[in-house]
Amino acid sequence: AEHAGGMPLAIGLYVNAEIEGQSLAQAYIIPREALRQGNKVYVVNNGKLDIRHVKVIDQSGNRVVLQSGVSESEQVVVSPVSDVTKGMAIEPVSKGSTVDSKNDIAMKVEL
Repeated sequence: AEHAGGMPLAIGLYVNAEIEGQSLAQAYIIPREALRQGNKVYVVNNGKLDIRHVKVIDQSGNRVVLQSGVSESEQVVVSPVSDVTKGMAIEPVSKGSTVDSKNDIAMKVEL
């Protein structure tokens, strides 16, 4: 990178930078294991499996940030499930993972 004078920066120096990004009024955080192929999430709804299509806005580490498709405190399925059918009866073996809500979350920009 170059600074305003056009000189290249030396490796290892720190700089102050401003990166323009997007802020969201509402975002939902789920464990990475809960995100299924095709941007789907399995949710426990009154003892039955519900399949939700979600809008993913960020993924890093062991979490996924969603813009829509789930609600705060819903239980999501994190274990592998085969032969999934919407409405099939399921019984959680534990309280499991719930959706967290974060207000005014800033988008992370990875360079």
